[in-house]
Amino acid sequence: MKSISVVLNGFKRPHTLKLQYEALMNQSVKPKEILLWKTDTEGYNFSYDGLDKLAITENTKDFGIWGRFVHALNTSSEYICVIDDDTIPQPRYFENCINCIENIENGLYGPYGVIFHDLEYQSVSRFGWVAPNKEIQKVDFVGHSWFFHRDLLGAFWREAGNVPDFLKRFGDDVYFAYAVQKYLGLSCYIPPHPPSDLSLWGSHPQLGYQLGVDGVAISTDPTRGPRFKEVLQHCIKNGYRPIEYEKF
Repeated sequence: MKSISVVLNGFKRPHTLKLQYEALMNQSVKPKEILLWKTDTEGYNFSYDGLDKLAITENTKDFGIWGRFVHALNTSSEYICVIDDDTIPQPRYFENCINCIENIENGLYGPYGVIFHDLEYQSVSRFGWVAPNKEIQKVDFVGHSWFFHRDLLGAFWREAGNVPDFLKRFGDDVYFAYAVQKYLGLSCYIPPHPPSDLSLWGSHPQLGYQLGVDGVAISTDPTRGPRFKEVLQHCIKNGYRPIEYEKF
């Protein structure tokens, strides 16, 4: 049986923690360990009742989006899955990712992905739980969760001491794609999300839409577009090449 470590992010959605924990315990390939990287946020109270296998790390300082990837270094499994707190993986999602990595293509996997058609992030194609793909789909980056063999984690940290401050608060999805491409020659993929079998999906579609636009969602931030463009252009300047780069 393959070993999987999961890193959850505890920030402003305490109400999703139990949903995520139950979804993880219902996986066909169950995680070896579940780690919570929790940032102390005033007014948000987390309950851990019944979450017996949860290992909790609490922080009094907000280390930004990179904190959970720091915590991934503390895991002890062959595979790692880092999950956003608005994402509820379905029962065979881990099995789906492992099958793709071991039998089709090694790389960085997720339940949501994008292909860029320009450098302004104005024209994109989306895949995954938002636009189901029957077969494995290569994309420019994956988001909402990241499933990968632990060997990929080292690429994330190759430039850790030299990245601009804005990358520590936004754009970890594009940055991780850039890092595995530049240093490992690997790409990002969406495993099959067939409409006929939701058990393979990386996110529950109804909950994904509901939670993805709530009051704490980054997607509702009006500065998201300019910030994303800044991250994308930084990565391209340093060697990142999206699938359609030559057409830009």
